Formats: sequence, C-alpha cells, structure tokens
Amino acid sequence: ATLVGASIPAARRGRASTLRCSLDPGSAQSSRRQLMTIATVGLMGALASTAGAEDTAPTQKVGVVDKMKGKVTSKVSEAQSGGVAGVSVSVVKQTVLYPIDTVKCRLQSRPLAAGESPWGRRDLFKGLYSGFLFPLVCNAPAGGVFFATKDTVKDMFVSKGPILSTLFGIAAGSVPFWLVKQPSEVIKVRSQTKELDGKEWPKISPSDPSSILSLFTGIQSNVAYSFPADMIKFVIYDAAKAKMFGKVAPGPLAAALLGAASNVVSAVAVTPVDVARTRIMAGTAERGNTIRVMTKIARDEGPKALLLGLYPRMARSVVSGGLQFATYEYTKQAAKG
Repeated sequence: ATLVGASIPAARRGRASTLRCSLDPGSAQSSRRQLMTIATVGLMGALASTAGAEDTAPTQKVGVVDKMKGKVTSKVSEAQSGGVAGVSVSVVKQTVLYPIDTVKCRLQSRPLAAGESPWGRRDLFKGLYSGFLFPLVCNAPAGGVFFATKDTVKDMFVSKGPILSTLFGIAAGSVPFWLVKQPSEVIKVRSQTKELDGKEWPKISPSDPSSILSLFTGIQSNVAYSFPADMIKFVIYDAAKAKMFGKVAPGPLAAALLGAASNVVSAVAVTPVDVARTRIMAGTAERGNTIRVMTKIARDEGPKALLLGLYPRMARSVVSGGLQFATYEYTKQAAKG
C-alpha cells in the first residue's frame, strides 16, 4: 500500500476520515498496514494533545507567580521612589528655606519682655545659615525614611480611601523620621538662637548617657507637632489632587500650587505648638507636656505670644509647600521610570 498523505490535526480531533490512503484491495497485508497507520497517527495525536496540556499548566502557574511578584515589585517601587523623593525634598527645602527658618526660631525662642517688639531684636538677621551643614546631612536620610515609610503604608491601605490611607502612612512615618532627625534639629535650633555657635556640638560621651539623651530633648513635642501638621497638609493635598487629577500625577506647577495652599493652612493651624516645641529644644522653656508649655506662655506673655513667628512661617510655608510637592511628584515619577 502507498500512503499518500495524513493529517495530524485530523488525528488529534479523532476524525480518521481525513486520512487519505491508497490501498491495494483484497490484500490482508494492506489492511493490517492501514490499521497500523491509523493507530500510529492517532497515538501521535494523543501524545501531541497531552504535551499541549502540559505546556499550558506551567504557563498558568507562572502567570500567578508573576502577579505575586508584580505586587511585591509595586511595594518595593513605592518605597524606593518615595525614599528618593524624600531625600530630594529635604535637600531642596533645607538649602532654600534655612534663613527664613532661622528668623522664625529667633522670634519664637525667647520670652517677650514687657513692651518688647520681637522684630526689634538685634541678632534677628545675623548668621542666617548658622548651624546649616549638620541638619542638611541628617535631614536628607530622615526625609527619605519618612516618605519611603509613608508611601509604602499608604499604598497598603489604599482601599481604605485617600484620607485614611494618608493618615496611616503619616502615623507610620513620623516616629522613625524624628528618631533620625531629632539630634540635628536640637543642634540647629540652638545654633540659630545663639545658644550654640554652629561650630561647637554638644559634648557626647558613650559613658554619659545623659549627653546622648540631651540630643533628643523635645522629641515628644516634635512628634506632637508634626503629626497634625503633616495630617492637615497631606490630607488637603491628596484630596485636592485626587479630585482634580484622579490617578494621574500632577505636573510640577500644579503640585507646587496645591502644596503651597495646603502647607499654609497647616502652618497657621499648628503655630502655637511650633512655638512651644522651639522653646523646649532651645532650653528656654521647662521640659514637659507641650500643652502645659503652651498654657504657661499664654498666661505669662499673653495669647499673642503663641503666634510668634507666624508671618515668617506663612512665607516659609508657601515656598516650602511649593518646593516640597513639586520636587516630590517630579522625583517620584522619575524614580519609577
């Protein structure tokens, strides 16, 4: 018998009718060869079908694994991009805004004498970059830690909505942020208020735990200040961004305008806490509960004393908010690629 042609796909579908053979009639040998040919082609089709099924299963498993890897990669991407953005934000803000911050600290740090005008102090505008370098070095990693933690936690709770997810992120990022930043913040405030000249650091000795703990003076008041300040600022910013842009990242100009507006509202709201924490770190107020310090200031100097430095804070907040959120959005998107 002569085999003219065979169709493998036909055998896979079990339709032997598509098998075209030319056989010699009446030949038993030809009949046996015909049966063998059909059986062989059918077996080949079955094996091919089995191989196809086996090839499909790993593909499905790999798909699930890829999805899981994608989620992990997303979290890592949020942390990395947030960290890079946070470092960039800290460096830019510290460099540009340090002189305004110096004036603000000098206005707030000393109690007002009777009839004294805070703007008439002689040393108000001298050495505006006093103690600049050490805070610059320490604030960059602190900013990276805060934004990396905040963005990661916020992404984990994104299903809770923009407000709750933002609050969770801020709460998670505030404590590690101040653990890194606090020593440099104490030195900065004391340098700006002339209690240190910016060149002498507090003497630190491993054998004297109190010298190390002195660098963490006022950390409770800083956390008490930063959480409501960041809460107001980021909730307003994120809510406005979500309403205006949805899931699309705003451009640097739009981010700057939204950031400036949200930061001014935050600065005005928490100025009394800022006055109290500045005095605690500068050593011109007794250590203790922030509310107790605020109460004493209001009682001894009048309620207006709780708003010392408000105008520099507002000016700083406009520039700070614009720089912070424009730099943050641009750097975060650039880091994500």
